[in-house]
Amino acid sequence: MRAMISGVCVLGFLLASCASAPTDRVITEQKTEFSPELQFSVGQVTSEVSSSELEGKDVQGLMSDAMRDALREAGVQWMGDTSQGHAIINLRVLNYQPGNAFARWMMPGAGATVLAVDGSVVDAASGGVLAQIRDERGIYAGGGYTIGGWRTIFSTVAQDIVAGLKGQAKGKGFVVHVDAWLKRDLDIPAASKRRTYVLEKITDNRPEKGRIGERFAAFGVSMGDVYFFQPVTRYVRDMVADDLRAAGHSVTASGEGYGLSLDIDQFWITTKTTALYWDIVADVQLTVRLAPTSGAVANRSEKFSCHATERTYLWPTEELFIKTLDTCLVDLMDKLRTDPIWQQD
Repeated sequence: MRAMISGVCVLGFLLASCASAPTDRVITEQKTEFSPELQFSVGQVTSEVSSSELEGKDVQGLMSDAMRDALREAGVQWMGDTSQGHAIINLRVLNYQPGNAFARWMMPGAGATVLAVDGSVVDAASGGVLAQIRDERGIYAGGGYTIGGWRTIFSTVAQDIVAGLKGQAKGKGFVVHVDAWLKRDLDIPAASKRRTYVLEKITDNRPEKGRIGERFAAFGVSMGDVYFFQPVTRYVRDMVADDLRAAGHSVTASGEGYGLSLDIDQFWITTKTTALYWDIVADVQLTVRLAPTSGAVANRSEKFSCHATERTYLWPTEELFIKTLDTCLVDLMDKLRTDPIWQQD
């Protein structure tokens, strides 16, 4: 089966400096450096969506509330202290489609929920633009577990924006975005026997959970940390679950079925430098634990890993980091998808 359907599709939150992006990626560009102690408030939220498309939804209110919640949860919401550095986030809703969870369940791709925004981060004192924002998410597949997605998608976009701002404020680093798993043109064969998998637990065993890598110049000089555009656990969970669904399986958070747990053992990308070139190197390793419902078959546990390298003689840009990590993930899931662990009764 040719998987052309996106699961939870994120078209960006990259904080980039000089790299140009492909047309299907979105860059949020930092205009000037800002302090990790900077606090944020929500300014003006406007909408380009016609009232006939909103189905009675207050998109401006939903977006404003979601942004305030995300800022508060991240500990970066400005509370009125005039001695504290303060920036204002102004947003514009470019596209909003509430979608329908039942339609997505009947036919993946139908009934999609989509939210796209852009905007700017403005220094409250000087009025200068600190960063430009553009983010888009969509829910294109799934059934009952995506009910309420018309509302929760606002929280997801808000969390993307806040995570990207926090990552960039840490210094010279940048945020890497890869497409939602099913946005790729993947060859996912239909399962000969469809099963229900209960995704019980995902464990992050990485020694570092805040960043996913680091860039180096010659002589081991650091060029900054590398961050991921969303929690790695969330992306890996969606990647595995959407791949299984594309093959015809059901994936749920509870109920009857095969118990499925995932361990993230490694998710790292870095540069190896010589006098002539950079090698961008990505390594990812997952452990899959499967507990069949039948007592006649023992629990299974398998490790899957990938390694990808991209050489450049110019500069290790964000775009090359994306390409290398994406190549690694495709290889990883090819191995996982064809492993006999899924064929056990």
